[in-house]
Amino acid sequence: MIFSLEALQARKGDSLILHYGDPSSPNFIVIDGGPDGVYASSLRPRLAQLHRKWKNEDDDKLHLEMVMISHIDDDHINGILDWMMEIERDRAVSCNIATLWYNSFDAVLQNTAQEMRSKVAALADEVAARGERQGDSLSLLSARVIAASVGQGRELRERADAIGINLNGGFEGLVAVPEAGKATVRRAAGLKLHVAGPNLARLEALRKEWDEHVRKHPDPVVVA
Repeated sequence: MIFSLEALQARKGDSLILHYGDPSSPNFIVIDGGPDGVYASSLRPRLAQLHRKWKNEDDDKLHLEMVMISHIDDDHINGILDWMMEIERDRAVSCNIATLWYNSFDAVLQNTAQEMRSKVAALADEVAARGERQGDSLSLLSARVIAASVGQGRELRERADAIGINLNGGFEGLVAVPEAGKATVRRAAGLKLHVAGPNLARLEALRKEWDEHVRKHPDPVVVA
């Protein structure tokens, strides 16, 4: 049996591939895709290598047991978004993705998502319009990064849904731990994943805190 984590060249971000199971027929899980350019330079070529060696002869596809995204920051999500766009255009390495594990911030916040997105979308323009002054709570660069990351997270969910990728397999909704107990998910070849967080009770507390915070502080900089 094998269990090894391969780190791809991902510049300032992360892009990993977990290899596990039978060495003669291994399973693969892709974790994060790095920032802009990493999909083309590192992730796509490595998927092509794996496809040539381990593709299923029946359907000519590389089976991926899971794609997992740790969080929405650009240096983790950008490469996965590039990959989903290539899949939509039928230009990607031929893969069968069993499930995508990803908790987007708007899914965590549920019905407050649209309000959050609309405020953050206007954030960069507002900071740019007033100019960066000493003491500003958020720089223009930070504003643009936040706005971009939130948009990327929403776009990824929409593209994965359009492609027909199963989202958060093994869970109803978010990948999360019940209020009492623990969450263990079994995948192919005997792999067991123990989810450490987030906790559903804490998520509910976050939603309430978010609603109250936005009500008291509608300024986009504070919201971000």
